[in-house]
Amino acid sequence: MQKNNLDSFLNRDATMIGMMAFIVAIFFAPALLTSNVLIWPNSGFGADISHAHWPDIISSIANLRQGRIALWDSSMALGRPIAGDAGLLFLYPLNIVFFFLPPALSFNFLDAVHVFLAALFTFLFLRSGYQVSA
Repeated sequence: MQKNNLDSFLNRDATMIGMMAFIVAIFFAPALLTSNVLIWPNSGFGADISHAHWPDIISSIANLRQGRIALWDSSMALGRPIAGDAGLLFLYPLNIVFFFLPPALSFNFLDAVHVFLAALFTFLFLRSGYQVSA
C-alpha cells in the first residue's frame, strides 16, 4: 500500500510540482539573475522592505557573522528589543540565504520561494480531496 502511494506521487504529483517550480523560476528569472535590483519599489506597496526589514536583517546577519546574537537595537530612538519583536524576521529560518547572497537578491529569492510554497501547499491541499460537508 505504501509503495503504491509513493509510485502514484512520483508519477503524477512530482511532475506537477516540478512544473510549478519551473513556472515560478521563469516568472522570477529577471529578478533572480540581477543581484542589485529589488522587486519591491521604494514607495508604495511593499515599501516596508526597504526602510524596515532591510536594515534589520542586514544588522542581524552582521551580528551573527561576528558570532553574536543581537538582542537589543540601540540605533532606533532609545533602543528596542530585536529577538522579542515578531515583526523583525529575526528568527525566520529561510533568512539563512542572507549569509550567502547579497541583500536584494536574497529578498527576491525569498519572494520566489514564498510564491512556490504557496503554490505547492495549495496544490497539496486541493489534491488531498478536501470536501465541504453540507
